[in-house]
Amino acid sequence: MFPDFILYNGKIITVDEDFSIAEAVAIWRDRFIAVGSDSEVRSLAGPDTRMLDLKRRTVIPGLIDSHVHITMVAPDLLLPSLEGSTSIADIVKVIEGEARRRESGEWIVTRTAPMAYISSYLRENRFPTRWDLDPVSPNNPVYIGTSHRGIVNSYALKILNITKDTPQPDGGKIEKDPKTGEPTGGLIEAGAMELALRQIPSATQEQRSEGILRICRQFNEWGITSVLNLNASYEDLRVLQELRLKGELTLRIYNYFAIDYPTTKPLEEDLKIIDNLASFASYRGFGDEILKIGGIGEIIFNGVMPREKLKRISIEAAKHNLRVGVHAVWKEKALDELLDLWEEVNEEVDITDKRFHILHGTFPIKENIKKIKRMKLVVSCQPSFLYSSYNSIRSINPARKPVPLKFWLENSVQTGLSTDYPYGAGFTLPGANPMYIIYYAVTGKDREGKVHDPDQVISREDALRCYTIYNAYITFEENLKGSIEPGKLADLVVLDKDILTCEEEEIKEIKPLMTMVGGKVVYERR
Repeated sequence: MFPDFILYNGKIITVDEDFSIAEAVAIWRDRFIAVGSDSEVRSLAGPDTRMLDLKRRTVIPGLIDSHVHITMVAPDLLLPSLEGSTSIADIVKVIEGEARRRESGEWIVTRTAPMAYISSYLRENRFPTRWDLDPVSPNNPVYIGTSHRGIVNSYALKILNITKDTPQPDGGKIEKDPKTGEPTGGLIEAGAMELALRQIPSATQEQRSEGILRICRQFNEWGITSVLNLNASYEDLRVLQELRLKGELTLRIYNYFAIDYPTTKPLEEDLKIIDNLASFASYRGFGDEILKIGGIGEIIFNGVMPREKLKRISIEAAKHNLRVGVHAVWKEKALDELLDLWEEVNEEVDITDKRFHILHGTFPIKENIKKIKRMKLVVSCQPSFLYSSYNSIRSINPARKPVPLKFWLENSVQTGLSTDYPYGAGFTLPGANPMYIIYYAVTGKDREGKVHDPDQVISREDALRCYTIYNAYITFEENLKGSIEPGKLADLVVLDKDILTCEEEEIKEIKPLMTMVGGKVVYERR
C-alpha cells in the first residue's frame, strides 16, 4: 500500500495531544497514514505517489465551525445583499434600487442580514422601520430578515393584516411604537417573523442546492472543512442528500434538526419530530463522514420557547438518546436559567453522555462551572459578535464578561470556536472567516482596534485547538477528525503564513493556499 499523496518540507501543526510539529504527512485514499519527518514519510512513496513540496509552509488540520446556519441562508444567496451597509440610508438605497426593477406588488426580500438584535451595526444605532422603507417602496411589500428580527414596510403590514390592534403572537413580538401603538415594521423572533415568512414564495430545490454549493466553495476557500449546521429541515436534508449522492459536497456537514424554528409548533408536533429522529439518528447520529444528522436545535430559549416546553423536549430527547443544542443569550441570566433547567432534566434522565450543547458561551460565572462539568456539556463561542459589536453585547449583562474564552478553557470546559454564520458578524466582516475569529480570540481587538477583556485572550495554540479537535469533540468525532494523525480523515489546510509565529496583525490576513477534504483538493489558490 503506497500513499496517494505526500506533503513534505513543511511545518505540519498536527494538533495532536502533544501539539507536535512534523515535517511531512502521507495520505492514502481519504486518511492520513503517516506523519513525521521528511525522511520517514518520503521513504513510503511508491511509483504513483504524488509529491508536494510545501517549501516550509505551514499546514493545519481542516478547520471545523460548530455553529452555522448554511441551509437556512443558502436560498438567500440569490437575493439582493445588504453587505457593506453601515447605515439605514445604505439599506434604503438597496431597497430603492430593487423597487425600480420589480413589478408592482412583487415581494422585495433581501439576503438575510447579520444584524441579529444588534442595531449598533448601523450608524444610527437603531433598526430600520417601515417609515424608513415606505418612501422608496410604496408599491411593493418588503421583508428584511435577520436571525431574530424581520423588518417589513407598510405595504407588507397591510398584506399581513397587522395593525395596532393585532394581538401579540406566541413565541414572538410585533414591535409597536410606545407612544402611538402603531406597528413599526419590526417582527421579533420566530412567532412574529413567520407571519411574513408564510406569505413569501419559497425557494426552489435548485436555488437551495446552488446556495449550498456556493457556501461550500467559500468555506473551503477559508480553510473550513467541516461544520455543525443548525435548524435543518426535512427539505434541507433532502437537498443535502441529493448533493451528497452526486458527490458535490466539499464540506462535511453534521446537522441538528429544527425544532420550533423558523415557525413555532405545538409541543405534540415537536415530540413527533423527536420520535421520528430517534428511529434512525439517536446518540452519535446517522450518516457518513460527509453528511450526518445527530441532534435537535438550535432551540431559542431566551424568552421564546417556554421553560416547561424546553424541559419536556429535553427530557424526551434524552430518553431517545438525542442531543440538544440551545441558544441561551440576549437575556441577562439566560445561561443560569438553562443550566437550572437541564439539571432538572438530568435528575429524570441521565444526559451526561449526550453532550448537550450550549450554542452561545456567553456571560458564564464560576457557579455555572460545576453544573456544566457535572452534566458534561459542551460549549460553542462566537468572538465574531465581540469583534463587531462588543459594547452592545456587554450591555446585556454589564456585571459579566460576554465571551470569556480563557475562563472556559481554564475551567476545562469543552469549548469550540464558531461564527454563527451568517449572523455572527457585521455587514463589513467576512462572517465565517476563521482567521478573524482567531485574531479576536488571541488579541481581544475589535474592528476598530480597541482591546476588550485582555485577561480573556487565549494562545494561538488554544485557538487552533478550539477550531479543530475541540469542535470535533462536540459532535462525537474527535477520533475521526480534528487533528493530523494516522487513521484520521485527511482534512488539512496549507497556509500562506505561519499562524503560530506571524505578527498579531497578520493573523486576520492569513489565507489558505490549498484545502483538502478526505485527501482531495477542494480549493487551491491561483
